[in-house]
Amino acid sequence: MLLGERGGWPGFMACPSSLLRRAGYVRLCPTLTSGCSMGPLRSASAEARKPPPSRNASPRLRPKISLGQHFLNDANIARKIVQAVDACAPETLIELGAGTGALTLPLWDKYPDMMAWEVDRRAIEILRGRLTEQRAQLLGAEAAVNAATSELVQHRDALRVNWSQAFATERQRRGRPFITVVGNLPYNIVSQILFGCLESTDVIRHAVFMVQREVAERITAPPRCKDYGVLSVIAQLYSQPRILFPVPRTVFSPVPNVDSAVMRFDFVEPAAVTGLSCLHTAAAVRRVVKLAFHQRRKKLRNNLDADALHEAWADRRAEELSPTEFVELARMLLATEKKRSARQ
Repeated sequence: MLLGERGGWPGFMACPSSLLRRAGYVRLCPTLTSGCSMGPLRSASAEARKPPPSRNASPRLRPKISLGQHFLNDANIARKIVQAVDACAPETLIELGAGTGALTLPLWDKYPDMMAWEVDRRAIEILRGRLTEQRAQLLGAEAAVNAATSELVQHRDALRVNWSQAFATERQRRGRPFITVVGNLPYNIVSQILFGCLESTDVIRHAVFMVQREVAERITAPPRCKDYGVLSVIAQLYSQPRILFPVPRTVFSPVPNVDSAVMRFDFVEPAAVTGLSCLHTAAAVRRVVKLAFHQRRKKLRNNLDADALHEAWADRRAEELSPTEFVELARMLLATEKKRSARQ
């Protein structure tokens, strides 16, 4: 007992320091009578039992609402995404929206030639630091890996990239024909990113994207379904999309208001889609799909050129047509337009 029999301070002050040390306390100043503070003694074994910090634990960074940032903080989900990327057998791998590296670090372990794109310069600084530290541990001298880290993590906006132009020359030079893209996409730009990939299937072969669950359901929706729309038709024409696994909202910081899902897209070139071998036809299909769904409950005669529609098409609604039927419809409208032009 540290206190005296009467429980007062004199008994405490009279305790020898050896007894205090055995009881788990250490003196932090030369004499007990000089008003020193006392603290519990931390043993070396207790320190040794402390688990090391996780390499995948993302440093704290205040999210920017304007960028729609929700940082993944679950190593198990990151591991499952890496496995999904492995299944694509990527030749060239690009991560979109790398953030502070929750996904980049485990990906880099397997794909050291990958590229990570990010628009937030704060996150870029953090991620480059983490990768430099990781490379230094694996390869040795830190100075030797700084330049490579800067090349790996690039300040680049995927919304402003023309994939075909940016990588066509590099594809020929490096002999790496197709790109796989991966990313936890901000909810507010999912459609824009996806349409950019769908229009660049000459260089992009696969994608593994984490998107809002409702968006994933729209992308994979069949005809005659309330979720079936423009995104469904275009995505299913130019790719084979499928949902791999759900992701709960609780694995993000800050926690969003919706759940997510990880999807895989296997893209196909327009030439491989019946009737889409001509770029002019492909552009017409996208235009027709958007017009047809402008008022989804109305019949096609109300959304498209009624005079150019055959009766078989005029009384149908957009949500009833399959993706391949939209191709057939677009080709028919193009043919009618050409005949009109020839008469004039």
